[in-house]
Amino acid sequence: MIADGFGVTAAPSPVAGAPAGDSWQAGQAGTWRSFARHRAALVALVVLVLVVLASLLSPLLPLPGPDHVNLLVPLRVPSWGHLLGTDQLGRDELARILAATRISLWAALLATLTGVIIGVPLGLLIGFRGGRIMDSFVSRSFDCLQSIPALILAIAIVAALGRQLTYAMISVGIAFSPTFYRVSRAAAATVAGESYIEASRSMGQRTAKIVITHVLGNVSAPLIALTSTTFAFGILAEAALSYLGLGVQPPQASLGTMLSTAADLLNSSPQLTIEPGLMIMLLVLCISVIADALGDITSGQGSA
Repeated sequence: MIADGFGVTAAPSPVAGAPAGDSWQAGQAGTWRSFARHRAALVALVVLVLVVLASLLSPLLPLPGPDHVNLLVPLRVPSWGHLLGTDQLGRDELARILAATRISLWAALLATLTGVIIGVPLGLLIGFRGGRIMDSFVSRSFDCLQSIPALILAIAIVAALGRQLTYAMISVGIAFSPTFYRVSRAAAATVAGESYIEASRSMGQRTAKIVITHVLGNVSAPLIALTSTTFAFGILAEAALSYLGLGVQPPQASLGTMLSTAADLLNSSPQLTIEPGLMIMLLVLCISVIADALGDITSGQGSA
């Protein structure tokens, strides 16, 4: 796997001549069977699912609201009444971490979808039908975009449009799009001259149908691994931007803002920093383990 300028790891390119269509479903079934043999990835997937469910269902749990202030119990250590303690305003840390995790997952999803929507269609189109001039122009444009660090681009856009998490994560997704473009373009260019593509053209199939039926099937496996890695970096980007005050704004809970507000209490109440930090680490670790397993599986299929 190859790391690009943003730290996002590009998945290996698919094999030349690997036909899609009906065999694609069989290939996906083989991918998940291979994934099931990665015990660490399975454990990471189970943990990730539990965390996601807990964050999504947290409004239904018997917990105080994440913004509920109780000045009678500030800076309490973990206890049965408050499993992770309380912050300086008496707000329940467990409720805030679950709410912040839900926001982080949504933000990472938004950034990842933005990168996919921008990069994948252009990559498939240019790789499959793009001429030399158009290919060079679009590829150089993405190279220029990739030269700008993701967080710097996000800071610039937020400064221009306002401090909103949506703007920040869309800008992060734009910064991630060159990686998706490269992977999808390479896959489309690889299969564009294959015999089954020519046969589909001779049968009168439209370009869009050929791309969706055959080309997209070849790029789906590496894109799954790349999407997982990008999602992990989206969580880190949201935490970093919120820590700097450019993402989620107080009093709304965010893992980044929780770290920021707890920085002054590191000596007296270190748990306020440790708990959101551990949640960020857990999310990124689980997703990274899953992405590595998917990358190994697709790499093995590519060398088969």
